[in-house]
Amino acid sequence: QQESSLGIAPSETVAGQEVVPELEKLRLKAVAKVREYMLQKIGELRKPKTNVQIIQKTALLKYHHLMEFLMEKAPEVAEEVRTTYVDSMGRTLHALFKAYHSQLSKLDMEIANKYDMIAVEENATKSVFSSKVDLSKRGDAFSLGGRDQVLENVDVGPILVHLAQAEEARYPYEALFRSIIKHLMDSATNEYLFGIDFFNDRSFETFNLIFARTISLCLENLENYLFTCWDAIGLLLMIKVVHAQRLVMQRRRIPVLDSVFDRINMLLWPRLKVILDANLRSVEQAQPRKLGSVTKNPHYVTRRYSEFTASILTLHGGMESLGIAGGGEDMLRNDLTKLRAGIVELLKRLSEELPSPKQRLVFLINNYDQILSVFAERNMVGEETAWFDETLAQHRGLFVEEELSQGFSQLIAFVQQTEAAMAGSKAA
Repeated sequence: QQESSLGIAPSETVAGQEVVPELEKLRLKAVAKVREYMLQKIGELRKPKTNVQIIQKTALLKYHHLMEFLMEKAPEVAEEVRTTYVDSMGRTLHALFKAYHSQLSKLDMEIANKYDMIAVEENATKSVFSSKVDLSKRGDAFSLGGRDQVLENVDVGPILVHLAQAEEARYPYEALFRSIIKHLMDSATNEYLFGIDFFNDRSFETFNLIFARTISLCLENLENYLFTCWDAIGLLLMIKVVHAQRLVMQRRRIPVLDSVFDRINMLLWPRLKVILDANLRSVEQAQPRKLGSVTKNPHYVTRRYSEFTASILTLHGGMESLGIAGGGEDMLRNDLTKLRAGIVELLKRLSEELPSPKQRLVFLINNYDQILSVFAERNMVGEETAWFDETLAQHRGLFVEEELSQGFSQLIAFVQQTEAAMAGSKAA
């Protein structure tokens, strides 16, 4: 209200006082019209198969100046519009994510179950149609294979369920997880930017209110999966996926999911530890006579151990420098060291099922060679490879001594006696 040249506010003049009621009627009418329009368009967000972003862009953001009018002239109505939008959008997103997760779950390809341990009893690993140990699926729970491709596709669009169903595709859980979180990231980005442009809200309040149920749903679904998860490789992939997706959001400068990523990590790491401990227990508590027949050939637990270790080490690479584990990388190293000691001890116990020292050495040599062969196939170099290289060389030396002692025992005894006599004469 500017003052006139006479020092009187326009509204205090006779003419002004006559106009003020009319202006108030006009304001109320404008507020009512804007309110009706906004609530109508927001209501459309809850209709099935609605393109939310089209409504946001063409029906809401296009008229963001009307929202500014409400915030200035009728803040209580502006808050009603915001509250209605929060409720409608929250319900819409929750329904969309619930349906998407339900559809994705039908595409899940089970990788591992509780029997997929390194040293599981033979009965649990037999094929239904055979009395032999089934190793046809050796790559599933223990070998990385091409599963790390998911790390190359972190920012690729979510899985399109109708296309996947048409192709009868199946995915390991980490691929489904990446798709869900990618969907969450894109929705979060859109809503956060919409909140800034439409509600002039740079805080996280509006976003948190909209996404509270959806984020809880995603975390609950993840928890339900983890209750029965025995796939250590998948969990490590998910940990790396989460880190990569966090970097994507940082590049977008959209910080609203940082706490979600933290909560996901707090679910993944403890379950990974449970699975690693279970594998270690299976090795330490294994009874050789329940692990099938022992011959000079490599045992199936050796193949499982070597594939599992190679996969863990491949995914562990770079984790410390990325700082993504919060100390978890040390846990992995310690657990792998314990697992190595356990498998070496188990192989010794398995070798004792063989009758002669020579056969026991051949068994150990073949198993250590198997481990190194797998490491070589996976291009593994480092502490684990060096340790088994040295151990294999020692056992080969012992085997040579064993062979010589059997074929040339008298000659070896003569040489030893002669060397002792010569040493005695020199001393005298």
